[in-house]
Amino acid sequence: MHTDWQRKTSTMSTPPALYKTIMVIWTRQHPEEQERDLVELAQAAIDGQAYCSRAQTTSIADPSKDPDWDRTEFFDSGAISPETVPPFRTVTAAALSTAYRTLFPDECTYSQPQITNHEEIMSNWLARYQAHPESALATTNWAGKVTQALFHALHLHMPRTKRDRLIALQRTQMPENGPTMPTT
Repeated sequence: MHTDWQRKTSTMSTPPALYKTIMVIWTRQHPEEQERDLVELAQAAIDGQAYCSRAQTTSIADPSKDPDWDRTEFFDSGAISPETVPPFRTVTAAALSTAYRTLFPDECTYSQPQITNHEEIMSNWLARYQAHPESALATTNWAGKVTQALFHALHLHMPRTKRDRLIALQRTQMPENGPTMPTT
């Protein structure tokens, strides 16, 4: 009887089958003009702000023979695990709240009780960001403003697309002036 490890190693010389999904999503505006990335475009279709007329998934036994295959190395290192994904840069809730209030000073009067409440809200957003950064970061609405505040607090240039923002926030290299990580 083969173990899982033996089964995996015995088939390593054969390229694994991959799944190819083709989607057609219709919108009234050009997605790039709205700064929508792929995730936000799919979410718009789910929310009813766009229309998905086709979603087709096909198993491709040999991806190298598929005309859409671009010979990516994405799958070469095996499954993505928490150990292979660099952790994301972050700040304290107080630092995020301060950055937000600096960028958007006219949103409210920001009395001390409001600042305390604001820091709790930022703490909740940071917890979501740490658990699921791809869904916490945004380009529009309130979450887009918090994303902007995060980059401001980290003293980082904020890229235009969500994909590039995720890459910029990974701890693969530090700014010249040193780390901007919280000390908590």
